[in-house]
Amino acid sequence: MEVKLPEEIREASKINLAIADEVAALGYTPYMGPTIAGFSPQAINSFQNVNEAAGAFGMANTQLDPNMSNAQIGEALTGIQAPQQYGGGFTGYSGVPLYQQALADMPPAQREAYASFFMDPYTGAPPTNPAVPQPQFQYSGADPNWWESGAPSTRQGSAPPYNPGDVSRFQSGLGK
Repeated sequence: MEVKLPEEIREASKINLAIADEVAALGYTPYMGPTIAGFSPQAINSFQNVNEAAGAFGMANTQLDPNMSNAQIGEALTGIQAPQQYGGGFTGYSGVPLYQQALADMPPAQREAYASFFMDPYTGAPPTNPAVPQPQFQYSGADPNWWESGAPSTRQGSAPPYNPGDVSRFQSGLGK
């Protein structure tokens, strides 16, 4: 007995694999925003109160300059750098500087080999490593280079201009 997939399932599978190849070529995209909130003014005030109480009983404490900002007081009392200021007055810390430092510390040849598997995030140039799979099929009714110009919005339609950030070009026409 032979089992055959319907042609529309086969075509949708090919499209899904091509999309997966494009997504895989994007590479690691770290979250660039804050990952940990900064201390609130109330928390910094409580650190300062505990510090002053310790000093009142002869325990070690940190001598603070009365002209320090809340962020500087927090840094002096906790040993943690002042948080970055983000939109809306939110303060926090990001892991991106650590990631960037790890990349900078990577040996140059290793960093270039790693980068060759992914598209250039600044220019959009495709991966340079020949091991990265390229789409090997033509979607029926489409331009043979459909992956460069965008998937057709309908099975018989024409392709919109390529925009790597626009996933709707893959979503339209797949479930129809």
